[in-house]
Amino acid sequence: MNGTQLLQFRVAEELRELDRIWGLLATSPSNLARARYTSFNSKYSERKRELNELLQFAADPLPWRKYGNVVKAARYFEREIFCYVAGRMLHEQGLDQGIGTVADLLLEELAERTGIDNHLSTTLEFDFGGETMDGGESIDPLIELVRLNFPGAGIWDLPILAHEFGHYAIRELRGVENSDQRPILELVRCLAAENPGQWQRQHVEEVLADAYATYTVGPAYPLSCIVLRVPPADLDRVWERHPSWRHRVTVMIETLRQMTQLSGKRCFRIAADEDVRPLWLAVSGGGGPEPDANDLARLQRWTARITAELHRHVSGLMYDDGPPADSLTHLLTVGVSGESAPAGSTVAHVLNAAWRWRLNGGHTTAGLDSVAERCRRYCEQARKRGDDHA
Repeated sequence: MNGTQLLQFRVAEELRELDRIWGLLATSPSNLARARYTSFNSKYSERKRELNELLQFAADPLPWRKYGNVVKAARYFEREIFCYVAGRMLHEQGLDQGIGTVADLLLEELAERTGIDNHLSTTLEFDFGGETMDGGESIDPLIELVRLNFPGAGIWDLPILAHEFGHYAIRELRGVENSDQRPILELVRCLAAENPGQWQRQHVEEVLADAYATYTVGPAYPLSCIVLRVPPADLDRVWERHPSWRHRVTVMIETLRQMTQLSGKRCFRIAADEDVRPLWLAVSGGGGPEPDANDLARLQRWTARITAELHRHVSGLMYDDGPPADSLTHLLTVGVSGESAPAGSTVAHVLNAAWRWRLNGGHTTAGLDSVAERCRRYCEQARKRGDDHA
């Protein structure tokens, strides 16, 4: 077997593997995978085309480096198909502990509050840790799919889903005066253009998605990030697709403070200073929690602009930390069986109550499982009431 024959052999094997994985999607029940079939099919065709193009090389130098890149893309797509099918099967069979149901309810709520149509579907991600220890949550806007960390921390992971939805909202949210405008997407462009060479546009979008998640879900989002995601040894590392955690958490804390400025409600600043920042201090250790003075000033200016734009273009988008969250926290603490979610409750209220309960000493496995199940029920009740009043 010469080099050309070896290349042909390997490409043939890769094509067979690609077809086998594709068969999982193509033979799935219609209620499981057809919604994404058309979008996945375009990726499948592209991966096959790239592999077949390698066979056009019949002489040295053989394209082994290109082969490696093409195979990497094909393997990523195969894993994507597998995770989607496996995730939907676990959800359909009720083996995901209800996490998929609550995730769908949160997406519905965020879309409704943001004033945009929700075309997203959810599935599970079996990554066990991503580039930034984000746990595998991601959004693919091309196929309108959100991936959830699994098994993960369950209900306590879900506020991070608001960050992924934020990427979707950035592109879909329309201007209040001109529906042809995309004001948040334009803000991303402006902030990146104002800081050439210092901030990549992708990094700007990430901090804007952090601000959106904090603005819409409240303290639960930064609490989820700090407790479950932030790597203490890598606070200042700038990742390929993400800015440093020091910058990101600074934006989250500043967003809560800006929410007090915009609403007049002190509860958000109190949450920033008494709940979120002490945890951030514990993670950041003796090196100090804030970035340097120039970066801090820049992020404070950005956060003020981001929250002002959200406040201007979407009425009622800001998380309302009202009586339902207090009542839900009390219900989780006293553990009365059979109780219903208080009137006016939202999925965001439930997520914040879950974090309040856990930070106040809810640590036993039995307690966590019981509270997670009750939170799932509260979320379903909250959304049903919302639909009944729509």
